[in-house]
Amino acid sequence: MTSSTISQTFKFDFIQDGDDEQAQAAQDRKKEINEPALMEISLTELLDTLPSLISYSPLQILSSGNHPEIFLSRRDLFDARFQLISQTGTEQSDQVEGLEFLDAPSDLLPGVYEGGLKTWESSLDLVQVLSSINFELSGRNILEVGCGTAIPSAYLLRQLFTLDEARNAGETHLYLQDFNRSVLELITLPNILLAWYMSPSSASYRDAFKVGTDVGEDTEHPPLPPSDPVAPGELPINPALVAAFLESLSDKNLHIHFLRGSWSTCSIDPRFDIILTSETMYRSDSIPVLLDVLWKAYANPRSHAIDATLEGAVEERLSLGDPKCYVAGKVLYFGAGGGLPDFISELEDPRGTKCSRRNGKWEVLKEHSQGVVRKVLQVSWD
Repeated sequence: MTSSTISQTFKFDFIQDGDDEQAQAAQDRKKEINEPALMEISLTELLDTLPSLISYSPLQILSSGNHPEIFLSRRDLFDARFQLISQTGTEQSDQVEGLEFLDAPSDLLPGVYEGGLKTWESSLDLVQVLSSINFELSGRNILEVGCGTAIPSAYLLRQLFTLDEARNAGETHLYLQDFNRSVLELITLPNILLAWYMSPSSASYRDAFKVGTDVGEDTEHPPLPPSDPVAPGELPINPALVAAFLESLSDKNLHIHFLRGSWSTCSIDPRFDIILTSETMYRSDSIPVLLDVLWKAYANPRSHAIDATLEGAVEERLSLGDPKCYVAGKVLYFGAGGGLPDFISELEDPRGTKCSRRNGKWEVLKEHSQGVVRKVLQVSWD
């Protein structure tokens, strides 16, 4: 599989009013939902939603310059669908919603489902850029806005899980935000777990159960797959694996936060050192609130322990360096109306919004000119 063979295209297919009964029902739900408030879901709670087995396939990200190609493991979409079907007896609205949009002919419905179950091309472009930068990841606050399959974050996590203990300095916090809880359960968390399993951090767990043999005494579980992101496989999920994953997080001083809900209800507390987003400017009317989230993540004090004074902010910038904000997307989203030109126009607006985030700056780090143009930008504010 290569990045050019990803099944998703640059076009968003909307369910339009009057198409059929499904469209009307979806629009009715949109009115009822009314921008769900952003809230954190605990890692423990999400781990409890994992199935007994995760099927995955390799995702190939083509090389950039002198850097080798990258392979990441990604949960199969059909496997997520199977999990939802097996849970149809439950009455959890997020599960019903997830199943409906896995089967629907629409890529997204604004305010109801925002397309996070699929991997979009610009997220791979963003990984290419990240792989070319010599980041100091340990001890940083990292945020991915509109994470969906979280491929960029999975890449950074794999780097963190590969660091030796001597380079693990301070607490590292990764925040993963998506509109839909079902996306975090079905795709985001499994991909994060796969990033850990394919890294050296899972070696002790794999050695304890010997790859290729049955896991523990439960012979119903298939053998552990090799930690090879180039090959497809099935990963058995059991208490021992979950415990090993949590132990690795503790050993690496790594904290993962899952946030679900709307950007319009987002309140950013810490300042982030690395801010990522891809394929999130597909609607012109959502770009101002997206920029507000990015600006707040960029400009806020790094932690509650630091006073938000000018002196404190200057001292903090000198010790940590300026935040890095990377934005990946297309120049045009057919059927949606947004794109990078609208994003840049809003970013450069000297008026800002609510007297904030005015006069932003940007530079192109990567451009893909075949077909619909895609770019990766680095965005900053003074």
